[in-house]
Amino acid sequence: MKWFENHSDALQLSIAWIVTISSIFAGIAPRLLVALMIIYTLLTMLFLHGSGNNDWQKEKNSPLFLAALAFVGYVSLSALWTGWPLVALQKALWLMLIILAIILALSLIRQTAPLQHHRMARGILLGLIIGMAFIFEEYASQFALLSFITAHAPGFIQSIGADRHIPPSYLNNHVTALVLLVWPALLIATSWKNSLQQKMIFPALMLPLLFIMIKTQSATAQTAFVLSVVAFATAQYAPRLTFSLARLLWGLAVLGVIPIVLAANHLGLQDASALPYSFRDRLHIWNYTAKRVPQNPFLGIGIRSSRADKIEKHNLRAKHTRNGRLIDHPGFHSHNLFLQTWYELGAAGAAFLLLLGLLMLQAIEKTIPPSRPFAYAAFTSFATVAAFGYGMWQSWLLAVYGWGMIFLLIALRYREGKDVGQGSSP
Repeated sequence: MKWFENHSDALQLSIAWIVTISSIFAGIAPRLLVALMIIYTLLTMLFLHGSGNNDWQKEKNSPLFLAALAFVGYVSLSALWTGWPLVALQKALWLMLIILAIILALSLIRQTAPLQHHRMARGILLGLIIGMAFIFEEYASQFALLSFITAHAPGFIQSIGADRHIPPSYLNNHVTALVLLVWPALLIATSWKNSLQQKMIFPALMLPLLFIMIKTQSATAQTAFVLSVVAFATAQYAPRLTFSLARLLWGLAVLGVIPIVLAANHLGLQDASALPYSFRDRLHIWNYTAKRVPQNPFLGIGIRSSRADKIEKHNLRAKHTRNGRLIDHPGFHSHNLFLQTWYELGAAGAAFLLLLGLLMLQAIEKTIPPSRPFAYAAFTSFATVAAFGYGMWQSWLLAVYGWGMIFLLIALRYREGKDVGQGSSP
């Protein structure tokens, strides 16, 4: 195809730029990752179609892809018994697009020229440094730039109140995205061919990151970072133990989440004054949700029905008693992907989730040994944020998960190229 031959390099360069811009905006405006994911998918499809490459179709027979496809099918089916079927179908379609983007990325990475692949890897690394620099600057300056924007462009940042005050928690989503994407960037940094640049890049990532972890109001991001560092060290020094331990903990998270939540409530942790208010409130949401899973144990109440349940019962179920004590109540979501899966998708959804996690861990185990600790650390970050942070259907977070997988695939390929001497020099 003559048109493709004339524009092949431009398409690859455009894709590299989308990867770079996505890495930058992960730290600056993570919600824009949704639109960037759509653009990336369209450009990748156009490139692969023009090249006549159908290599991506080979992935459709892999157990991981088949399991992901079956899960999306079941999620779509659950829209039939949810309170908001059209919204539920939109979320299912968004999940399908992300899975498609990851599959296309596998084929794109195999076909991309070394120079173009280096540009994508460099874009991830430098983009994340830029996004991190923004977060670092805002924490160091007490939100000087954001305050300037809200003062001179009222309404530009819609989530800020009428007083234009920047709350300390405003950057929580940004920091969470950073934690989820930093491990692919670290893998690229340690694989950089220029040894002098490599020595400069690694501290350029780690020092601001440690400062951000201290300053952030997101306990979820802090926990995810600490546990991912533990996972990295374990995979580095006890590789055989790591695979078995990871599978065990994943199984415990999926199958044991309800007994664990009920046991925590029985012990009275939800009323322990030593725990932060937000965590105690989350324990009450978890207990409320866990007690209602047996009402629809096999199929759940339907995708995204937690939000409908909250809205319908918001005026009937307050968060506090008259004396200010927290009580069990529904949330807009469960703040726990494992529990939300049981509640909305039932045992069938939990079985898919268990299978997907085990297949991902099996895929990580097949990567080359130098890359494996980074992959385990990234998986741990994802699992921790899923366990303590957000709702499982939030579009921006699903986009971050998708970009995290794509970034990791690019980083793994970049490291493999370095090890076999095929990578491109900066």
